Amino acid sequence: MGGVGVDGGTTAAAAAARGATARASESDDSATDGSSASVSAEKRSLLVDAADGVEAWEVREKRRRKSARGKPPRKSKAGEDVDGNAREEPYVTTPELEDSARASPSVVDVGVLTEEGEKSREILGARVVVGAALAQGQRQYMEDRYSTVLDLKPEGVVECDGIRRSFLGVFDGHNGDWAAQFASERLHTFLNQDILTRNASPSCPDATAQYNAEMEKSLKKMYMDCDAVILDSTSQQGRRDGSTALSILQVGNALFTAHAGDSRAVVGYADGRTRAMTEDHKPSTVTERRRVTEIGGRIEFCGCWRVIADHPFKPVRAALAVSRSLGDIDFKRPKDTGVTAEPDVQRYELNKNVNFVILATDGMWDVIRDQEAGDIARGKLTEHGVLLDGECTTSDLTAIESACNEAAKELLETSLRRGTNDNVTVVVAMYVH
Repeated sequence: MGGVGVDGGTTAAAAAARGATARASESDDSATDGSSASVSAEKRSLLVDAADGVEAWEVREKRRRKSARGKPPRKSKAGEDVDGNAREEPYVTTPELEDSARASPSVVDVGVLTEEGEKSREILGARVVVGAALAQGQRQYMEDRYSTVLDLKPEGVVECDGIRRSFLGVFDGHNGDWAAQFASERLHTFLNQDILTRNASPSCPDATAQYNAEMEKSLKKMYMDCDAVILDSTSQQGRRDGSTALSILQVGNALFTAHAGDSRAVVGYADGRTRAMTEDHKPSTVTERRRVTEIGGRIEFCGCWRVIADHPFKPVRAALAVSRSLGDIDFKRPKDTGVTAEPDVQRYELNKNVNFVILATDGMWDVIRDQEAGDIARGKLTEHGVLLDGECTTSDLTAIESACNEAAKELLETSLRRGTNDNVTVVVAMYVH
């Protein structure tokens, strides 16, 4: 697994895929008129296989933009989570689907990224500094990915325009890593660009409410459009990849969470509290069970509660431990089983009461509770001298990134010591005012 800093360039995974696969032909690269309908149609047609998809996207996006510029902790037993429940394998089939061997990263890989090169001027919003740690754990393959876009500029904005924007994401792949890889690289590019150029915190309450409604709509569309491309591509490749998705978008002094699946984000406050920012999408929860069954989907207990996909012309029955995800074509086409990519969206105010946020895949949350995760992170940030009594003590970004790195690494190593059997990815971010 690898972190993806999305500032352009070609990832090793994409390069390897392009070396292994070639398209027979390429569609016409005519310029678009800039409308959202044409842009959406273009993006849905870009990916026809894992190799050429990203490359075609990059070429066409550049051309399009040019033409349209303008409770206490316990050590879990094997097979149990922190509350003693059976751990959930994300995707199972009967018989088991085979997956090709994948190149695996080292057992523990740590990466940190920070913002650079900002001009000296008054800017709305805190600066984000990020630490990340990840491990394959006891799984045969590494299917987690994460994404950090620390300086998210809308189209047409070359220099800082007075609003800080960032995008963080965590993606827990299953039945293959392609969907997680693609989402980590491209999910944020589906976001409506106009909404990024506006102040998320206008003085008028009615204007704020309108902005929130528009942002919720934009983030939901971002997830659904990305899902459509993944489904089209995996269908053409004969793949069944899927992935959870969790993202935090910063626009000035506002944080917007969007998520589909059971990757989770928590926020650590200055008074020592840690609170969940997202609620897991699992077939075992009352709201998700009701939503799936009302659509006509079926849920059964197979080690844990799972959404079931039966296809009359396929010899396998698929079962999924999450009720929302990107990809997972068996659960969406041709029959809708209730699994959707539509995210839940929430807004949080980014003020000085917010010390840090943690984004992680369920490999960590299976063995560490929310408050404990916050306590571990806070302890490391304090130990390294960047946080004291709920306040950031330094503007030294190098010191802050080192502390975030150590906090993420400690959460990862705690998960491994407690016997998690899943891939683990942890991102710790401080927002420095």
